[in-house]
Amino acid sequence: MGEKNASPIHDRILEQALLVFSLKGYADATIKEISEAAGCNAITVFRHFENKENLFYSVVERFHRIEVPEERIRSKLGGSNISKDIATIADIFFKLIFRHIHILRIFINEGAYFPKIHKYMWLIPDSMKSFFIDYLGEIYPDAIRTEDAALIAEMFVAYITRQCSRYSVHCGIHEYSGRVAEDFRTGSRDQIEQILGMIASVKKTAGP
Repeated sequence: MGEKNASPIHDRILEQALLVFSLKGYADATIKEISEAAGCNAITVFRHFENKENLFYSVVERFHRIEVPEERIRSKLGGSNISKDIATIADIFFKLIFRHIHILRIFINEGAYFPKIHKYMWLIPDSMKSFFIDYLGEIYPDAIRTEDAALIAEMFVAYITRQCSRYSVHCGIHEYSGRVAEDFRTGSRDQIEQILGMIASVKKTAGP
Protein backbone atom coordinates (compact mmCIF):
# COMPACT_ATOMS: atom_id res chain seq x y z
CA MET A 1 0.00 0.00 0.00
CA GLY A 2 3.00 2.33 -0.02
CA GLU A 3 2.60 5.67 -1.75
CA LYS A 4 4.87 6.83 -4.51
CA ASN A 5 5.27 9.91 -6.65
CA ALA A 6 4.00 12.13 -3.82
CA SER A 7 3.14 15.59 -5.12
CA PRO A 8 0.39 18.21 -4.69
CA ILE A 9 -1.82 16.47 -7.28
CA HIS A 10 -1.09 13.11 -5.63
CA ASP A 11 -2.28 14.53 -2.30
CA ARG A 12 -5.36 16.13 -3.88
CA ILE A 13 -6.36 12.83 -5.46
CA LEU A 14 -6.10 11.10 -2.08
CA GLU A 15 -8.10 13.81 -0.33
CA GLN A 16 -10.90 13.73 -2.88
CA ALA A 17 -10.88 9.94 -3.06
CA LEU A 18 -11.35 9.85 0.73
CA LEU A 19 -14.52 11.94 0.36
CA VAL A 20 -15.90 10.00 -2.59
CA PHE A 21 -15.22 6.56 -1.09
CA SER A 22 -16.80 7.72 2.18
CA LEU A 23 -19.93 9.29 0.73
CA LYS A 24 -20.61 6.91 -2.16
CA GLY A 25 -18.95 3.66 -1.11
CA TYR A 26 -16.20 1.78 -2.89
CA ALA A 27 -18.47 0.03 -5.38
CA ASP A 28 -20.19 3.21 -6.59
CA ALA A 29 -17.13 5.45 -6.54
CA THR A 30 -15.59 6.05 -9.95
CA ILE A 31 -12.15 7.18 -11.01
CA LYS A 32 -13.83 9.74 -13.26
CA GLU A 33 -15.64 11.33 -10.34
CA ILE A 34 -12.51 11.32 -8.18
CA SER A 35 -10.34 12.80 -10.92
CA GLU A 36 -12.85 15.58 -11.61
CA ALA A 37 -13.03 16.44 -7.90
CA ALA A 38 -9.23 16.51 -7.76
CA GLY A 39 -9.00 18.77 -10.83
CA CYS A 40 -7.20 16.31 -13.07
CA ASN A 41 -8.07 13.62 -15.59
CA ALA A 42 -8.50 9.89 -15.06
CA ILE A 43 -5.18 9.14 -16.75
CA THR A 44 -3.40 11.12 -14.05
CA VAL A 45 -5.13 9.06 -11.34
CA PHE A 46 -4.13 5.82 -13.03
CA ARG A 47 -0.57 7.08 -13.43
CA HIS A 48 -0.31 7.68 -9.69
CA PHE A 49 -2.26 4.67 -8.38
CA GLU A 50 -2.68 2.22 -11.31
CA ASN A 51 -6.25 1.22 -10.39
CA LYS A 52 -9.16 1.98 -8.04
CA GLU A 53 -8.22 -0.72 -5.54
CA ASN A 54 -4.70 0.63 -5.10
CA LEU A 55 -6.14 4.11 -4.70
CA PHE A 56 -8.52 2.84 -2.03
CA TYR A 57 -5.72 1.17 -0.07
CA SER A 58 -3.59 4.31 -0.36
CA VAL A 59 -6.45 6.39 1.05
CA VAL A 60 -6.71 4.09 4.06
CA GLU A 61 -2.97 4.13 4.61
CA ARG A 62 -2.80 7.91 4.41
CA PHE A 63 -5.80 8.81 6.58
CA HIS A 64 -6.18 6.01 9.14
CA ARG A 65 -4.00 7.58 11.82
CA ILE A 66 -5.67 9.46 14.63
CA GLU A 67 -3.27 11.16 17.01
CA VAL A 68 -4.34 12.18 20.51
CA PRO A 69 -2.71 15.51 21.55
CA GLU A 70 -2.03 14.27 25.06
CA GLU A 71 -0.08 17.28 26.33
CA ARG A 72 -2.67 19.74 25.02
CA ILE A 73 -5.49 17.79 26.67
CA ARG A 74 -3.66 17.51 29.98
CA SER A 75 -3.07 21.26 29.97
CA LYS A 76 -6.86 21.75 29.96
CA LEU A 77 -7.58 19.37 32.85
CA GLY A 78 -7.73 20.62 36.42
CA GLY A 79 -7.90 17.29 38.24
CA SER A 80 -10.13 18.65 41.00
CA ASN A 81 -13.41 18.59 39.06
CA ILE A 82 -13.70 15.15 37.48
CA SER A 83 -17.03 15.89 35.79
CA LYS A 84 -15.56 18.96 34.08
CA ASP A 85 -12.41 17.05 33.11
CA ILE A 86 -14.40 14.24 31.50
CA ALA A 87 -16.59 16.72 29.64
CA THR A 88 -13.42 18.41 28.33
CA ILE A 89 -11.95 15.10 27.21
CA ALA A 90 -15.25 14.17 25.54
CA ASP A 91 -15.32 17.47 23.62
CA ILE A 92 -11.77 17.04 22.35
CA PHE A 93 -12.28 13.38 21.44
CA PHE A 94 -15.51 14.23 19.64
CA LYS A 95 -13.78 16.90 17.57
CA LEU A 96 -10.90 14.55 16.71
CA ILE A 97 -13.14 11.70 15.61
CA PHE A 98 -15.45 14.02 13.70
CA ARG A 99 -12.48 15.31 11.74
CA HIS A 100 -11.78 11.69 10.81
CA ILE A 101 -15.43 10.91 10.05
CA HIS A 102 -14.79 9.94 6.44
CA ILE A 103 -12.23 7.26 7.22
CA LEU A 104 -14.51 6.01 10.01
CA ARG A 105 -17.36 5.67 7.50
CA ILE A 106 -15.04 3.75 5.18
CA PHE A 107 -14.05 1.37 7.98
CA ILE A 108 -17.70 0.80 8.93
CA ASN A 109 -18.98 0.34 5.38
CA GLU A 110 -16.08 -1.42 3.68
CA GLY A 111 -14.16 -3.20 6.43
CA ALA A 112 -15.91 -6.53 5.92
CA TYR A 113 -15.04 -6.58 2.22
CA PHE A 114 -11.35 -5.63 2.38
CA PRO A 115 -9.40 -7.81 4.83
CA LYS A 116 -6.18 -6.04 3.84
CA ILE A 117 -7.30 -2.89 5.66
CA HIS A 118 -8.07 -4.63 8.94
CA LYS A 119 -4.67 -3.78 10.42
CA TYR A 120 -5.49 -0.10 9.95
CA MET A 121 -9.10 -0.17 11.15
CA TRP A 122 -10.39 1.50 14.27
CA LEU A 123 -14.02 1.83 15.26
CA ILE A 124 -13.00 2.81 18.78
CA PRO A 125 -9.56 4.49 18.62
CA ASP A 126 -7.07 2.67 20.88
CA SER A 127 -5.13 5.89 21.47
CA MET A 128 -8.22 7.47 23.04
CA LYS A 129 -8.97 4.43 25.17
CA SER A 130 -5.38 4.38 26.42
CA PHE A 131 -5.46 8.07 27.29
CA PHE A 132 -8.66 7.70 29.30
CA ILE A 133 -7.38 4.62 31.12
CA ASP A 134 -4.22 6.55 32.06
CA TYR A 135 -6.32 9.52 33.17
CA LEU A 136 -8.39 7.34 35.51
CA GLY A 137 -5.22 5.77 36.88
CA GLU A 138 -3.73 9.18 37.62
CA ILE A 139 -6.88 10.54 39.26
CA TYR A 140 -7.61 7.38 41.26
CA PRO A 141 -4.26 5.62 41.80
CA ASP A 142 -4.74 2.07 43.08
CA ALA A 143 -8.51 2.66 43.44
CA ILE A 144 -9.71 1.26 40.10
CA ARG A 145 -8.74 -2.09 38.64
CA THR A 146 -7.15 -1.95 35.20
CA GLU A 147 -9.89 -4.11 33.69
CA ASP A 148 -12.59 -1.81 35.11
CA ALA A 149 -10.81 1.28 33.78
CA ALA A 150 -10.51 -0.38 30.36
CA LEU A 151 -14.23 -1.17 30.28
CA ILE A 152 -15.21 2.36 31.27
CA ALA A 153 -12.81 3.83 28.70
CA GLU A 154 -14.21 1.63 25.94
CA MET A 155 -17.79 2.60 26.75
CA PHE A 156 -16.83 6.28 26.93
CA VAL A 157 -15.03 6.36 23.58
CA ALA A 158 -17.60 4.09 21.91
CA TYR A 159 -20.33 6.55 22.86
CA ILE A 160 -18.42 9.44 21.30
CA THR A 161 -17.73 7.45 18.15
CA ARG A 162 -21.42 6.53 17.82
CA GLN A 163 -22.43 10.16 18.15
CA CYS A 164 -20.03 11.19 15.39
CA SER A 165 -21.37 8.44 13.15
CA ARG A 166 -24.97 9.42 13.95
CA TYR A 167 -24.40 12.99 12.76
CA SER A 168 -22.72 11.80 9.59
CA VAL A 169 -25.10 8.98 8.64
CA HIS A 170 -28.48 10.13 9.94
CA CYS A 171 -28.10 13.92 9.86
CA GLY A 172 -25.95 14.19 6.74
CA ILE A 173 -23.45 16.42 8.55
CA HIS A 174 -19.85 15.75 7.56
CA GLU A 175 -18.09 18.89 8.79
CA TYR A 176 -17.32 19.82 12.38
CA SER A 177 -18.85 23.12 13.48
CA GLY A 178 -19.60 25.09 16.62
CA ARG A 179 -23.26 24.12 16.38
CA VAL A 180 -22.43 20.43 16.18
CA ALA A 181 -20.00 20.77 19.09
CA GLU A 182 -22.59 22.50 21.28
CA ASP A 183 -25.25 19.95 20.35
CA PHE A 184 -22.92 17.12 21.35
CA ARG A 185 -21.93 18.91 24.56
CA THR A 186 -25.56 19.29 25.58
CA GLY A 187 -26.53 15.77 24.58
CA SER A 188 -23.57 14.10 26.29
CA ARG A 189 -24.32 15.32 29.82
CA ASP A 190 -26.35 12.25 30.77
CA GLN A 191 -23.68 9.92 29.39
CA ILE A 192 -20.98 11.71 31.39
CA GLU A 193 -23.10 11.30 34.53
CA GLN A 194 -23.34 7.58 33.76
CA ILE A 195 -19.56 7.36 33.38
CA LEU A 196 -19.14 9.14 36.73
CA GLY A 197 -21.57 6.67 38.29
CA MET A 198 -19.60 3.73 36.90
CA ILE A 199 -16.37 5.19 38.25
CA ALA A 200 -17.91 5.61 41.69
CA SER A 201 -19.22 2.06 41.56
CA VAL A 202 -15.94 0.38 40.62
CA LYS A 203 -14.06 2.49 43.18
CA LYS A 204 -16.30 1.01 45.87
CA THR A 205 -15.72 -2.55 44.73
CA ALA A 206 -12.00 -2.28 43.94
CA GLY A 207 -9.95 -4.16 46.44
CA PRO A 208 -6.37 -5.32 46.95
